[in-house]
Amino acid sequence: MAAQAPTALGNLSKINHFVVLMLENRSFDHLLGALKAQNPAVAGALDNEFSNQTDPAVPTSPPVATGPALKYAMPFDPGHEFEDVQIQLYGRVPSADRRPAPPTDAAPMDGFVYSAEQAAKLPTDAGMVMQCFHPERLPTLTALAAEFALFNYWHSSLPGPTWRNRFFVHAATSGGLSDSPTDRVQLTLAHACDLQTLDPPSQIAARHRYLGIRAQQDAADYVEEMEDRIRDRRRSSESAP
Repeated sequence: MAAQAPTALGNLSKINHFVVLMLENRSFDHLLGALKAQNPAVAGALDNEFSNQTDPAVPTSPPVATGPALKYAMPFDPGHEFEDVQIQLYGRVPSADRRPAPPTDAAPMDGFVYSAEQAAKLPTDAGMVMQCFHPERLPTLTALAAEFALFNYWHSSLPGPTWRNRFFVHAATSGGLSDSPTDRVQLTLAHACDLQTLDPPSQIAARHRYLGIRAQQDAADYVEEMEDRIRDRRRSSESAP
């Protein structure tokens, strides 16, 4: 292996761009948890295997158990800011205000339904967060999981919103951002801060690498821009003596 390292590094230097596709807002159990019925090695959730009380601070509140997902789209977006996830993991304190309970190890994972009630338009919809798709409902994803590899666990730099974790993936810091940015300006400022706080500073900029943020509305323009860059590089290499 040691003898192959220089070759591997040489091949890596030929790569001009990395495009990372990151999806969001679907949990492991929601999409793949029911595969546990076919493969016990999958750390998923079977029907009626787990449950949440409607209010984790009230033990007598009605329980909601895991069960089959029947709809591909949810009528609401479950909360996933930092405080939302703390409530989902640890429940809430028994008080009038909505505050997460102190962290424990292991996390009881008993606040998902309660958290969802804050986001759902109808309280009766909150139980949808406990639903998992059976394999036959997602044939393509199920086939990919069966034929290739499936990771039971993943690391979240901060159990919380999208952008903070995306920043950590690409720049190893979020520039101090703990919740979702409130606007594009805050997003850009946090992104700039990421590049300044790298150790050693500005590794990406120092190596003349471009790190860009692309939202849905300009993703098509980005693809076209990258295609133009690739064409220009090919023309330059073909015209070189």
